[in-house]
Formats: sequence, structure tokens, C-alpha cells
Amino acid sequence: MDRASRRVLQVLEHAGRRDEVLLVAVRACRETVWRCCTEAVARQPGADRDVPGDDALATAHRAMARAATALAQAAQALVMAADDPTAAARAAATATARADEAAAVLGLPGTQPAQEL
Repeated sequence: MDRASRRVLQVLEHAGRRDEVLLVAVRACRETVWRCCTEAVARQPGADRDVPGDDALATAHRAMARAATALAQAAQALVMAADDPTAAARAAATATARADEAAAVLGLPGTQPAQEL
């Protein structure tokens, strides 16, 4: 997730674009996933990198993996269509929805700026 979000930010920076809505969405999504990861580790501190056996943690894990994939797609969309960030914004919105899904399963607050997309 972190690598995917850094890639989106890197592409935006390299292109010299300041798409504030997309920047806010990516940063907020990243923060939500970070809170989810922190909570998951707190709940199962000794777990390794495998998908957790606990249903809630497994659901959160799956949602966070999907959020990372959506952010990677956002970076790809930015590279492929540098003049039109529409596809990237859609992918970032999907990432935010997946991050919010993980947060809901863990009983955490969701991403606040998601409504701005």
C-alpha cells in the first residue's frame, strides 16, 4: 500500500501536476490504511505475513490489499493519460472505499475526504 501511494505521489510530482483532489484522496487513503495496519498488529502482534485466521482481520487484510491494487492502478492511469486524471481519480476513489471497508471491519473511523471525490 505504501509503495503504491508513494508511486501515485511520485508520478504527480514528476509531471509537475498539483491535482489537489487526487493528492488529498491518496494521502487520506494512506492514513486510513495505516490506522488499520496499526490496529491489526495490535490485535495480533505475533502474526506473520500470512493472511490472518481471524475473520475480521482476514477481511481487513483483503480490503487493504485491494486498496493497494487500486492505488497502483491510479499511478498507472496517471502515466498513461497524463492530461486526463479521471481514471486515476476513479481508482483512488476505489482505494478509499476499500480502505474504508477495512476500517469499518476493525471498528475504526473511515476516510473523511472520500466524499470530495
